[in-house]
Amino acid sequence: MTAIVVLHYERIPLTAECCKTLVAQKEKARIIVVDNGSPSHGEAELRAALPPEVEVVRLPGNRGFGGGMNAGMRRALEDPATDSVLFLNNDTRCPPEMVGAMRAALAADPATGLVGCDMEGAGGGESAPAGYRIGRVFGYPRPCRPGEEPDYLQGSCLLLPRDVLEATGGFDEDYRFFFEDADLSLRVRKLGRRLAIAPGVRIFHYGSATIGAHDGRKAAWFRAGHRLFLRKWRSFPRLRALPPFLAALAWHLARGRFALAAGSWRGYFEPLPKSDSKNASNRSAISAQE
Repeated sequence: MTAIVVLHYERIPLTAECCKTLVAQKEKARIIVVDNGSPSHGEAELRAALPPEVEVVRLPGNRGFGGGMNAGMRRALEDPATDSVLFLNNDTRCPPEMVGAMRAALAADPATGLVGCDMEGAGGGESAPAGYRIGRVFGYPRPCRPGEEPDYLQGSCLLLPRDVLEATGGFDEDYRFFFEDADLSLRVRKLGRRLAIAPGVRIFHYGSATIGAHDGRKAAWFRAGHRLFLRKWRSFPRLRALPPFLAALAWHLARGRFALAAGSWRGYFEPLPKSDSKNASNRSAISAQE
């Protein structure tokens, strides 16, 4: 059985709307909502708004995207019947065939270790592909062009089998909000497993619903996440991070987006978590694949 982990923070109506589409799936799954320490409501209020089939895990504080998702993953894997976990943003709406199609894509090839899907803005808005490439010099993501193999899959909707989750430990919790999906994808590839995109599946994704698109925290977390990603997967990380930081800073200032400029500044200069020696070999392993 697949367990679906939905990360929740503050926006009860969004989470409730998402869960209604999950209980309506043609292929049933266990649904776990992780409340990432929402300060404005308690567990009882959240439970009352959700379908009765949904489990709720309440965290005492905000552990970031990776920390919250991993808490749900650990709960899911306590059940030996769980053979895969689907990580899903709460600002999504999923067609009824989504779980079945993603499980079919995972089962189609034993070498597959991670499955994503395409998405579009709710109501037919801007679309976003599942797959992205990572620039070799600056480590910046860009959508895959037709026919390109992805370096990583976008983290709003990801399905992983149990053995890959046990081997990787899930998301790296040093990332706050960005680049954890790229990091996880590269670690899956390092295991010798491939990435796949479920054909014919497209979910609706509001995007930036929990944190606003022009919020300075978003800019800070992106910049810090980019630096952390470069430190783990590229040589000379500070030097590689500088040109994109300066370009973003100039762009925000020229458009009067001073909160974003300040956030980028904070994210570039704030101290990162201490380096983990177990990741020291990652750079050479992935460089060989490029």
